[in-house]
Amino acid sequence: MASVQTTFAIYTANSIRAACAAVQAIVPDLDNPKFEVVIRAHKKNRSLAQNKSLFGVAYPPLMDHMGMRGENDRKDLHAYFCGEYFGWVDSAILGKRKQRPRRTTTRNEEGKRDLLDTVAMADFYSFVQQRGAEHGVDVPDPERKE
Repeated sequence: MASVQTTFAIYTANSIRAACAAVQAIVPDLDNPKFEVVIRAHKKNRSLAQNKSLFGVAYPPLMDHMGMRGENDRKDLHAYFCGEYFGWVDSAILGKRKQRPRRTTTRNEEGKRDLLDTVAMADFYSFVQQRGAEHGVDVPDPERKE
C-alpha cells in the first residue's frame, strides 16, 4: 500500500467523525491498522496582508536607505532578515563556503513549505522594524485591513 498522508483541522465533533471516516477509507482493514496520528494545536498561517506589508511596507524604506533596487536586492534583504531572525546554516557550493537562513517565512529547516503562523509573522515584522530603527530607518507599522 502506498504511503498516504492526510491532514485534518478539527473544529467540531462533526469534524472528528469526518476524520475517522477518512481514516477508514484510507485504511479499510481496521483489524490490523498501521498508521500514526499526530495531534497538535492548529495555528492560522500568516495572511497575505501580512506578507504584502512585509514586502510592500517594511522592506522599501530599508532598501531606499541602503541603495538597494529591484527584485534580486529585495530577495537578498529578505534572506538576510530570515538569517538574522532564525539563524544561519553553513553550506558549500563547489567547495566555497556559503551561509543561508536556517528557515524562511515560507520554508522550514528541511526546505519544505511551512508558512509562519500569524503570531510568528507579526514578531518577524517587529524584528525588521527594530533592526531598521537600530540603523536610523523608520519602518512603518503594517497596513491594517479595515
